[in-house]
Amino acid sequence: MGTLTMTHILLDTHVLVWFVEGVDRLGLQSRQKIEQGICANDVKISAIRLRGRREERRLQGWREL
Repeated sequence: MGTLTMTHILLDTHVLVWFVEGVDRLGLQSRQKIEQGICANDVKISAIRLRGRREERRLQGWREL
């Protein structure tokens, strides 16, 4: 079986805010994965804003951090 290499992390804006503010709603495993991504210089973390139903045509765009 191959190895999964993480190159991008996509966070809903709520999750990004929870991470930055240290809110407990974000699970320990999720927080650790995000922190690992931040520590790796080659990983980009992006936030996406979803409006209404979560459909591709409704995606408002990316904001790279």
